[in-house]
Amino acid sequence: MHIVEEPVLKPNASEVRIRIEACAVNPLDQMVRSGTSPVPIPLPHARLGIEGTGVVDALGPQVTGLKIGDPVILTAIPDASVRDSYADYTTVTASRVIVRPASLGVTEAAAIWVAFSTAFGALVEKARMRPGDHVLITAASGSVGRAAV
Repeated sequence: MHIVEEPVLKPNASEVRIRIEACAVNPLDQMVRSGTSPVPIPLPHARLGIEGTGVVDALGPQVTGLKIGDPVILTAIPDASVRDSYADYTTVTASRVIVRPASLGVTEAAAIWVAFSTAFGALVEKARMRPGDHVLITAASGSVGRAAV
């Protein structure tokens, strides 16, 4: 890994530019670095970081519902070969961010999306868990297990 200086990009029509405040180190980042990513990523020019949090720095002309200065959470960057959260700034489609709740700190916000959406997908969408159901979580030591609890 090495640091690369790149120009700060202007967001496209439906994108926002985020000034990154914190990013998470995700198992997918380790897979990209080791060349074992489930989706082929061209090395050595891969980007790292699929989740994080920051502040809206610029808006594309078609973006509505957000304003410059809004604190946001990145909801998983879909194209790790093009953009990333291991950066000072990143641009993403506006639909890939949600406003960060004031009650959530920067550190927590940076690492919440992938773990909680994975747990939600497994328990609610796949297993169809509903209120009142009982579930045994047998591995609550990692981020997804803790999110499931």
